[in-house]
Amino acid sequence: MTRKRRFFLMIIIVVAVVFLLRKRIEWAFYDLQEYYNLSNSLVWDENRKLKWSDFKYDATKKYADNIYARVGISQRYHIADKIEFHSNTLFLPEKSFVTDTTDRTSLRIAQARFDLCEIYRLKLEEKVTKLRKNPSEITTDTLKRYNELYYDKFEKEWSNFMNLEYKEVDKGLGDLEARIKTELKN
Repeated sequence: MTRKRRFFLMIIIVVAVVFLLRKRIEWAFYDLQEYYNLSNSLVWDENRKLKWSDFKYDATKKYADNIYARVGISQRYHIADKIEFHSNTLFLPEKSFVTDTTDRTSLRIAQARFDLCEIYRLKLEEKVTKLRKNPSEITTDTLKRYNELYYDKFEKEWSNFMNLEYKEVDKGLGDLEARIKTELKN
């Protein structure tokens, strides 16, 4: 066999293997992506509260509450005969900043943001559980849209809280924390 033919045969074999194993390769890629996201984040846990050390300190940043907590919902799903769905609420320390570590209210506000995002993640999980009854009617686009929908609802509620006047923040935060506590118990 000539060198060109061996090379051509090797190319055909590699293409065939990639084609046959593409789903496995996709899953391996998503595994790596999820590992990276989780290893650089804090996954929400009812027993772990945010601390100042979870934030990057930067006195030059300008935030209304001296703090910015970057949170989000990560999800992983597969649709076949049934819907496989897993999600987490994440806090991203590398993208979260604090300018004043003496104001405890700021830390409470950041924790409330993280907790509120968890509530909307749980609502998303609840919706997916209902969708599991008819997996043939569900597409990956459907799940993407629901993720966006629940994250947008979270952002809208958070925006409403952030629009409170300064004198209303303590009461508004107390009310939000009480509601969060109640919803997380259910």
